Amino acid sequence: GDDEETINAWNQIRSEIDSILGSLINANLSHVRLKDLSLGLRTQARKEMEKTSVNLHDIIHEAITITRGKIGQFDIEYEPDEVSKITCYRSKISQVLTNIIANAGDALQEKNDKNKIKGKHFKGKISILLEKKKVSEIDGLIVVIADNGYGVSDVLKEKIFDQFYTSKPAGKGTGLGLSMCNDIAKEHGGTLSVSDDPLLEGARFELWLPLNQSP
Repeated sequence: GDDEETINAWNQIRSEIDSILGSLINANLSHVRLKDLSLGLRTQARKEMEKTSVNLHDIIHEAITITRGKIGQFDIEYEPDEVSKITCYRSKISQVLTNIIANAGDALQEKNDKNKIKGKHFKGKISILLEKKKVSEIDGLIVVIADNGYGVSDVLKEKIFDQFYTSKPAGKGTGLGLSMCNDIAKEHGGTLSVSDDPLLEGARFELWLPLNQSP
């Protein structure tokens, strides 16, 4: 319901604020970045009554800004498409992308920590691609978020979008959950899928959304 969505959105935002505040201890953010961060958090918490036409590139930039505390130490490669206008519930799509990028950051941190114990060097990388893609003759946009972490096992792939499922210990995660991310994608007539990235060899999440919908 709407109340549950609001609670989950605020849980996600609180979790990201904790990560961001931790990063602020050792980093001086510019006034512009702090302003972008404040705007992004307010946008995600906003309750929308109808879908609007927005620039998906701006939403991705917002998600990257919000998750900076988790992904700032890793290499971020982002390739936007020139055409990125889409009709959607802006705050909901922002929450989905923020959640997926934050999960990628968590996966890279886990691999980084394990490699440190082994005395091995590891450089985490997140690749974000935005491009046009037609599905069943419907024009749309696809956002691909991939990383060079350990990836997702075949067993986990089968239940990663199940309601209430989480692979993280209690108290961890962004609070939104991939099940709700999947529900939001379906609400927009889109799809969310996970696979193995052929280049980075980690997890690869693909969010496809149709360009136009009735407000």
